[in-house]
Amino acid sequence: LMLSGIGPRNHLKHLGIKVVKDLRVGENLQDHMLMTGVLLSFNYSKPVKSADENMFEYLMRSSGKFTNIGFLSSSMFIDVDGDDHPDIQFHNVDIDQNHEEDVKMLTMMSYNLRRDIVQSYIDANK
Repeated sequence: LMLSGIGPRNHLKHLGIKVVKDLRVGENLQDHMLMTGVLLSFNYSKPVKSADENMFEYLMRSSGKFTNIGFLSSSMFIDVDGDDHPDIQFHNVDIDQNHEEDVKMLTMMSYNLRRDIVQSYIDANK
């Protein structure tokens, strides 16, 4: 954004960039460390619905899997040092059994895990 002229006026002028919009770009930039934790696998006998079945249930009955926002629906923030601001965020991720593409999307694309670790998640999802 700053190369296009959107950012703090003084900083842009110092760099010789024409100011298009004076905004506080990058002032709240934070680095978020990620650590994968416990992997749980459950053997359910309940059949998994297809995406088409889930969409039909949502459109016709306003119920089912598409009525929430996925793994963020079971996310939590915890304050560990007592300063009334959360320090740690937990994501509890639920992936249906035998959904290799979902596992790859989460582990490779979102978390950029090594292929051998990704394969262990895929194997656990079978």
